Amino acid sequence: MLNLTPGSLAGLRIVDLSRVLGGPYCTQILADHGADVIKVEPPNGDETRTWGPPFDGDTASYFLGVNRNKLGVALDLTQQSERAKLLQLLDSADVLVENFKIGTLERWGLGYDTLQERFPRLVHCRVSGFGTVAALIINFPDVRQQRERIDAHAKAALMMASVLLAAGAFTGIMSGTGMLTAMAQVLVQHVPVEHARHMPLVLVLVSMPLSLLFDPDSFYFGILPVLAESGKLLGVPPIQMAQAALLGQMTTGFPVSPLTPATFLIVGLTGVELAEHQKFTIPFLFAATVIMVLTAVLVGVFPL
Repeated sequence: MLNLTPGSLAGLRIVDLSRVLGGPYCTQILADHGADVIKVEPPNGDETRTWGPPFDGDTASYFLGVNRNKLGVALDLTQQSERAKLLQLLDSADVLVENFKIGTLERWGLGYDTLQERFPRLVHCRVSGFGTVAALIINFPDVRQQRERIDAHAKAALMMASVLLAAGAFTGIMSGTGMLTAMAQVLVQHVPVEHARHMPLVLVLVSMPLSLLFDPDSFYFGILPVLAESGKLLGVPPIQMAQAALLGQMTTGFPVSPLTPATFLIVGLTGVELAEHQKFTIPFLFAATVIMVLTAVLVGVFPL
């Protein structure tokens, strides 16, 4: 699906050779702001097209979640004739984004030096999770130091990747086995049909207190899907349940939750005790939640 509304980057052409997450997400943000992004995939497609469930048709939601608003083309860059087609794309491109392994583009005759000589105005962006081998060697000549730097950052990176993978698998299992629907049906039995339209209002008011009990991953991948499915069975659009959760959990609950690292970073930098931070902040944040709820009702986001 293409974004037809001109944005601040309209007229900028980007060739996206990247795959998986970092590069595609980067170019998706640029596409959202109006850039003309051409995603180049191998003939069998980006491997994330099969990373599911959940799927939309035969394409994984993961792939769709980081590749919207892009044009697509398939090229086998191991073939000289296909690399010539890439060069034709680069003739009119402003930016090249890629995350190939070090030496891959150079082996194909498409390294930075070669492209810079042929396309001097082309911005070449290489996205890498841990930097390049050269950067490690220059900044940390000792092998032990290099290992320490990788170990220091790998834990957090692997933890995030594991959480995303587990969350996707968990959501897929819940929906594919019928567990999600079954739990929603149990919850529906306790909600009067005539009051179902008020579910988003209730959720937005309780989502902030819930942030003190559940971290964001548990809330969004474990609690919200059940609530959204329950609302759907009662005629409440799932988008309203998602909007309600965001109004309370992410906008006002997140800054005081003891289950989010950012909270401890805030209190650590300011030298304020967590309990004092919560005691002072929660009344103002809850008031902000109420104001946002009233505004959402007034503009028709949530029905009375």
